[in-house]
Amino acid sequence: MLADSCTTPWNIKVGSELVYVEQITGGTYGSDLVYVSLTDTPCCLSNIRDFARGVGARRNVLGVSRGGRRKWEIYALPRGALLDKIVLRASFMNSGTAIFYLCRMTDGAVTCCEVDLASGECVEALRDALCMATAENVVKEWWRYGVVARVDYIKSVMRGCGVEPIFVGERLRELFHDANLALLTSLVIDTPQGRAISLGEKIARVAELWVLARVLDVIGARALQQWWLVEQTMNNELAVEDRFGRRFTIVYQGTIKPHILKMLTGGEEHTTPDIVVLAGELRDLSYGALGELARRGVRPHLVIEVKTGPELAEWRGLSA
Repeated sequence: MLADSCTTPWNIKVGSELVYVEQITGGTYGSDLVYVSLTDTPCCLSNIRDFARGVGARRNVLGVSRGGRRKWEIYALPRGALLDKIVLRASFMNSGTAIFYLCRMTDGAVTCCEVDLASGECVEALRDALCMATAENVVKEWWRYGVVARVDYIKSVMRGCGVEPIFVGERLRELFHDANLALLTSLVIDTPQGRAISLGEKIARVAELWVLARVLDVIGARALQQWWLVEQTMNNELAVEDRFGRRFTIVYQGTIKPHILKMLTGGEEHTTPDIVVLAGELRDLSYGALGELARRGVRPHLVIEVKTGPELAEWRGLSA
């Protein structure tokens, strides 16, 4: 379960009477979150904020980022509060890359060992150890067939067409490399609203690309390129040929501003479509290229907007 690298954590300091624990909140970019077991086994890991309330510890906010998204907090706990407890440290680099550690305090010292996130068994164990509200436990159960199965289908269809998808961006790459790890990095966020937003965004990306894969599947697409960079708002086109030999170009989350969408479809100025299918084999669709096509009278064969995601009002969490 643990990697070989063990170290003394920078964010947990042991004093003569108190233990000082620092936590940086603010999503999954640059945050450093701390969870503590409610018993001497990691059967239910609770955020340090909730754990501190239960032991009468004090909390100080060291700083708040511009806009209030990120907070630097420090908790002063009685020295015995963490003794023999399991502590999970979920650290996110500014790029979004996750590094998890399991820590334990014994004999006045804290040691943290890195978790092997490549182990599916380990990821599932941590996911199940987090104290979650009822709605979030429902999502955990649904994730297997609602997300994991669709991720497998998307990759299978794309590779069946003869193209290797390269998912760009840490959260998108994580989602399609290891959907169970993607679930864990959402559930470890310290607020119910943050967890709901993160899960909703991931579910939306899967739904969008599942619909795109269905289009490829239905037309019997054969890719006209070896690789496809799957990236939001970058106009990375996928050129395909259908079973009748007709050629199309598909754009995922293209940079089509609302007024350009109206030119493309003749419809209302309401949204940027998730999927655009154009006739012919088009290349190098740089920023603004879709608007130029519209001015030349090129209209899409198909424009798709996918809407999905949980309602925030339905979420009830354990953290304030």
